[in-house]
Amino acid sequence: MSASEPEEEQRASPDRPSSDEAFDQLPPALRKALSKPGVSPGRVQKTIEAFAEPRNGPLPSVEQLRSYDKVLPGSADRILRMAESQQAHRIEMERTIVREADKPARYAMWLGFGSAALAVALGGVAICTGHDPVEFSLLLTQAATLAGVFVYGRDRQRKERIYQENPV
Repeated sequence: MSASEPEEEQRASPDRPSSDEAFDQLPPALRKALSKPGVSPGRVQKTIEAFAEPRNGPLPSVEQLRSYDKVLPGSADRILRMAESQQAHRIEMERTIVREADKPARYAMWLGFGSAALAVALGGVAICTGHDPVEFSLLLTQAATLAGVFVYGRDRQRKERIYQENPV
């Protein structure tokens, strides 16, 4: 390591604060501990880097993965497999939640189909047996019920869409 490398490490990049600014952003107890005599500048710099390093996601940084692999060979791969396994689990859970949330709608659809088929069958039987007022009232009632369910379902979908666009 040349003498210019530590200087370059300490220089602030546009997206990273200078060492003094980063040190001031550390928790007070940590600043106090790092200010004690005998703490090496390298340790202070590493601590600042650990706290100032922008993180995105649940995985450790590449340097941390390398450190884990030095201590326990294969541990970086295990960490990545664990993250992949967790992601697959979350995807499966979301899939199950969506499937289960859709069940009442499917049951309602089959129930509606069954009641419509029953009403049509009863209306047909009433027509065949010569009961004019009965078959007409059954068919009219069934048509009104189906129309009501359709209107109710559309209204509920509209309300859900409005809520999703503008949650309270």
